[in-house]
Formats: sequence, C-alpha cells, structure tokens
Amino acid sequence: MIGTIIIFLLIFFVIVMGHEFGHFLIAKVNGIRVNEFAIGMGPKIAGFKKGETEYALRAFPLGGACIFEGEDGLEAAKEEASAAGTPADKTGRGALRNVPVDVDRGNFQNAPVWSRIATVFAGPLFNFLLAFIFAIMVAGYAGADLPVLGSVVEGSAAEAAGMQAGDKILRFNSKINLAREISLEMALNKTGEPVKVVYERDGQEYETTLTPIYNEEAGKYLVGFQNYASYDEAKGTKLFRYAWYQLRFCIKNSVLSVKSLVEGKLSKNDVAGPVGMAQIVDQVKTAAEPGGPMLVFMNMVNLAMLLSVSLGVMNLLPLPALDAVIAQAAVTYLKLCGFVLYFRLLAAGCGALLPQPWAALPAMLLEVCSGCDQAARTGLWASTLCCAALSVQGVSVLLQVRTICPAEISLRPLLAARAVHLPLSVALFWLGSTVPVQAVQTFTTLTERVVVLRRVPLDCALLAFAVCCITVEELARS
Repeated sequence: MIGTIIIFLLIFFVIVMGHEFGHFLIAKVNGIRVNEFAIGMGPKIAGFKKGETEYALRAFPLGGACIFEGEDGLEAAKEEASAAGTPADKTGRGALRNVPVDVDRGNFQNAPVWSRIATVFAGPLFNFLLAFIFAIMVAGYAGADLPVLGSVVEGSAAEAAGMQAGDKILRFNSKINLAREISLEMALNKTGEPVKVVYERDGQEYETTLTPIYNEEAGKYLVGFQNYASYDEAKGTKLFRYAWYQLRFCIKNSVLSVKSLVEGKLSKNDVAGPVGMAQIVDQVKTAAEPGGPMLVFMNMVNLAMLLSVSLGVMNLLPLPALDAVIAQAAVTYLKLCGFVLYFRLLAAGCGALLPQPWAALPAMLLEVCSGCDQAARTGLWASTLCCAALSVQGVSVLLQVRTICPAEISLRPLLAARAVHLPLSVALFWLGSTVPVQAVQTFTTLTERVVVLRRVPLDCALLAFAVCCITVEELARS
C-alpha cells in the first residue's frame, strides 16, 4: 500500500505542478509579478530568490503554489503602503491615494483584463497540454480501441435492431471514435434512456434507436454490445490523431460526469476524493501487475492523463482563481441589498409614525423608492416630490455607490451633481410637464402592507440580521 501512496502522490504532484507552472509562465509573460513559486506544501525547507520571485521547496510533496502580487485584492497594497509609512486620510481610506508607483507594478488586479484571463486560464490549459503528452505515450504503447462490434448479445436491444458483428459505430448519442466512449455513455445512463446509434456496414450508414435493458448481474442498463473486433496501432500521423481521441475522451468523461452529478444522475458516492483516488490507483496497479512493470507504468500514465484533464475541467467550473472574486461579489451584493432593506424599513417607520405630508421628506432622504412611494400619497405635491426624490437618490444609493467604488474615488462630485440636479429637475418638471393627480400612483413601488406594518417580516428580519453580522465583521477587521 505504501507503494500505491507514493505513486498517487507522484501523479498528484506532477499534474498540480503542471497547473501552477502554467499560471507562473503566463503571468511572467504578461508582466504580472509572481511573489512566490513553491514546490510542495507546508513549511519551507529550502529556497532562493531570483529577481522579484522567491522559489521555495516545501516539506510535503502535495503539489505547489504560484502566488501573484495583489492576488487577494487591494489589501496587500494597503498593508505595503502602510508599512512604508504612507499617510492615511481622516476616513482611513487614504492608504491607497498615495500608494507608491512600485506597489502597483505588476499587480494582478491592475493588469489588463485579457492578461488576467490568460493567466487564470493558463493553469487548466497546461493541464490539457500535459494530458496530451500522456495521451501520446498511451497511444504509442497501446494504440486505439476502435468501435467495431465483435459480437452482439442474444436477446439484447442491439440484436433486436438487426445489428451484427463487424458493424462500425459512428455515433452513440454523439460522434465517437473510441469503443470506450460507448462504455462511458452506458455507465452514465442510469435510467435506461433510449440511445440513438449510427453505424456503418459494407460502406453504408444505418441509423437506429436502442432502448437499454437492465442487466441484474451487471447492475446497469446495457444495449447488448459485446467485445470489439478492431484495435489499431498508432503509427505515423495516427499517433497524434489517436492521442487527440484519448484526450477528447477524457474531457468528455469529466464534462459528462459533472453534468450527470448536477442533474442528479450520479450521487456523491460516485465521486472520489483523495482517498478514493488512491484506492483507484491501487486497483489499477493491482490489475496491471501480472502484465509486468511496463504495463503498470502505462496504466499509471493513463490514469494521470484522466486526472490532469479532470483538474483542468474542474478549475474551469468555475475558475478557482476567481473564487475569491465571486465570494467578494456575493458579500457586496448582500451589502447592497442590506442597504435597500435597512433604509426601506426606516422609511416605512417614518410613514407609520409621522403625518402623511411630512413622512415623504425623511423617506426621500433615506431611500429613493420609498421616497417616491411616500410622495405619491401627498396629493397635489406628489409629482414634484417624486421628481425631487429621484434627483436626491437618498442615503441608501450613496452608500451603495460607496461600497462599489474604490476607496480612492471621492463622492464629492456626485454630491455636488445631486445638489445641482435637484433644482434643475424640479424646474424643468414644472415648466414642461402636466401630470394629472390620478397618475401619481404609478410612482408607487411598495405595497400598502409594507408601509402600515408594525412587525418586521421574517425574511426581512433574517436579511437585516445577516447584514448586521457582516457589518460587525467588517468593523472588527478594520
């Protein structure tokens, strides 16, 4: 078992390092600073620094790491600026306003968007390139299993459709080139769905639909294909063509597996983690040992090809380098929703506690939609107050803008523009519009029950609680 673990760690190490080297190489090409390129994980046992990059050897041979400048956003730049003694303004946001030029040089966040995309995509791309090299080795050693029927099971769907030994399968739901693609499709067919088959016989193409029959002994649905009569050697240009077939099969295997998992056709028990992958390595190794060391080695190469492709596919669904961005976007979205909810609740409270004509003014200052809703209830002044509310926008919108915009961008121009916009919009409204009183209800965005409600709904309370927790966490971190 120790030998199996060593082999598994070696395979895992090779494919992960190929992935990280892709990030490293393309980052260097695009001028993105790489702070560290590490081989292995855990404590550093050796290393050296060349240029701006530290190359490290770490204790545990479990892959590696490629760390970009600014990979975690702007926090690193803030910390570096603070360490350099850069003064901050009264709001505490000034650390970025006077960041030295050298801090932003090569920052991942400041790189052109196509450079970032190329750097992120380079990891999966190198996994596919590495898998193609493995595929060339496998194809050169074992050739290709072409989908030519050796025999057909009696009483099966294939026999009922008139299929015979020697038929070459061209399509099995989709175009195929290898016999193992048929096995893959049937392994994922957990419900016995009909299969569209196109096959060739004596130079003529035929099309049929096979309905799989459940086999109790095998524990799965089968169409009745048995054995395959053609196994071709990969010589000359066939080597690269068959290697491409191998690579495409691995990609198809990974994509269909993820698709089936999402659709519920596969359970979590069908997905293998590190322990499960180590067990697979052991099973493949044990099965290949009677054929000698070379067969064991090529089976390991074949398995490494599949794992490398799987790593590449999984890193594209979604891109892991964007996981932090996605998480930050989710937090930002919650903050924006929280601002709207919070100020709408305050505006609703104003509507419940203050007389109707006076409730519109604080509501306008708090949240624009609530301001329009309260203004629509004031009669003749409704249209004018709605126009004013749309000009002011309210504290909620300003805080949302503050959340989205970088800290170095001042909101003073926006506030000045709002102050100018208010009298101009009201004046133009009075000069150029004649909105009847009956039309003011179109400005209403909230239902009556929201305004008169004395108890906060459960969903609103939970969202408000979540926003409060996020706010407390942000304050604690700052």
